[in-house]
Amino acid sequence: MTERQLHIVFIGAVGLCLLYGSWLYASRFLYDGHYQNIQVRQLVRPGDITVPYEGELSQTLTRSGHWTIHGLARLKKNLLATGITPKFLIGKAGWLFLQEEDGRKVVQQSLGVYQYPAAELKDWVLNIRQRHFWATRYGMDYILVIAPNKATIYPEYLPDRFYPLDQMSSREQLARAIPEISIIDLTDSIRQKKQLGQLYYKTDTHWNALGGFFGYRSLMQALSAPYSAAPLSRTAIRLKETKVRSGDLGRIMLDETNAQETIEYWGPNSPRARAEKMDAQSDGKPVRIRVYQQPDSTLPKVLFDHDSYLRDFEPFYAEHFSESIFLWGFQDFHADLIRRQQPDLIIDEFVERSLIGATPRHEWPLLQEYWTAHFTDLPIYAHLQELTFEELIPELKRLNFPADKLPVLKITTHPEGTDKLVIDYGSEQGYYWLRAEGDVYYLEYRSQQVHNFRVEQQTPHKLNVEIRLY
Repeated sequence: MTERQLHIVFIGAVGLCLLYGSWLYASRFLYDGHYQNIQVRQLVRPGDITVPYEGELSQTLTRSGHWTIHGLARLKKNLLATGITPKFLIGKAGWLFLQEEDGRKVVQQSLGVYQYPAAELKDWVLNIRQRHFWATRYGMDYILVIAPNKATIYPEYLPDRFYPLDQMSSREQLARAIPEISIIDLTDSIRQKKQLGQLYYKTDTHWNALGGFFGYRSLMQALSAPYSAAPLSRTAIRLKETKVRSGDLGRIMLDETNAQETIEYWGPNSPRARAEKMDAQSDGKPVRIRVYQQPDSTLPKVLFDHDSYLRDFEPFYAEHFSESIFLWGFQDFHADLIRRQQPDLIIDEFVERSLIGATPRHEWPLLQEYWTAHFTDLPIYAHLQELTFEELIPELKRLNFPADKLPVLKITTHPEGTDKLVIDYGSEQGYYWLRAEGDVYYLEYRSQQVHNFRVEQQTPHKLNVEIRLY
């Protein structure tokens, strides 16, 4: 075969791959039920389809239905040592690592390459301070707990081109910026346990049963009175269940049948606490909640607002408190539900990677109470008089705020009747009642998140807006 013919064959093969990819995107992604309510303009932006795309990769693209995609994934892994997506890295000895998640540079963060830009650090300091302020206001103690990334504990299994830098981590940056808030960083204590066994799954982003157990012991030992307690020993726990499967990274890599490992679930030998599932809502949204209770009512009541790192280890913590409430959500802070539960202590747990990037949006009551107390501490930037909500966004855009500042709005309204304000945050919405007797509302205006203000019943009224900059 001549060189020209080889070029023709190669170009034809590439063309077929592009055609197949276009058909796959249209048939499996664009017209899938997941996107029925999403506009096409959002689909063509890669940042907007990250999570659905990962879901489709691991659930819809089965080996039997899409053997060509699985074959390509196998070839890339075996020949190029790269994955089907740039979301993860193939490391040494079969270890897989999450490289990027919704714009967050996870491996760079673990290696100390990524440090907070000044504006991002300000946002996270504000977010955590708001949680702490709100908890203290209602008589609850607050502790921020950080579980380390997998690459933070096992950088030696990353590809050789990656190596840690000897400089301040983002965890340390955040801790130094809010010294008044209690922070328990589990990183050093987990790293010291590496010689006792493997602490994270090779094919998953999470720590395994041993790593989670040491995380539990480290957290309990770091708590101060009256919440401190001697943690359970290794002899006081038992193996409850064992499974063999691939982790979340293996599934995204489309290599779940070739990257399986043993998954163990542990629990106390003789648990005193009994669990009860509950259906609950916070700020009008459903929340996954589990409540443990035990007979000793003299112990404190503790609420864990946590992500998946604590999910399988709830029974350990529940042994030490009269009542333990576990709320599961990524970056969430369920202020409405927490206030109804009224615990003595809030343990707000984050995996390391979830403490960079865009900050989560807090619930309405928390923001109102925080800015009622702190709004006048900020410098005045502008006043807007006699506007409608429809006119507010264009006026805010016209002001051209400094890029490193967060505008905080104090909105005074006097509608002719009770109405509902709807704020569009991308694909989400916030609903707030406007009372006929008039009221004051505080809003954090993040232009990249807030897309529109509108009044549902279109009750005619004007509003005055005072703007200060954080």
